[in-house]
Amino acid sequence: MEIWRLQARIRGTVTPDPVCLAVERIGASLGRLGLQVRDLQGEPYDEGLLVRVIEHEPGDGPRTISECLSPAVYYQGRLLKAADVVTKGDSR
Repeated sequence: MEIWRLQARIRGTVTPDPVCLAVERIGASLGRLGLQVRDLQGEPYDEGLLVRVIEHEPGDGPRTISECLSPAVYYQGRLLKAADVVTKGDSR
């Protein structure tokens, strides 16, 4: 499910159109099959999230997901694989 890395790299960069189109088509094909890949980077962290916290970095402010090492994978809305994440912020 490395398509999420390609989509993230293409977003905000100047990439040849055929490459962008191919990545979009792959993502759309997976979606039609019922697969969804979700990158949680930047989202607020909640103890109830179904994620694996690989590392926590102390910091000020609310705890957030500072990095997504691997995305959550869903099939027809059901979680197949939890995301591996790094969190940052106040861990209270």
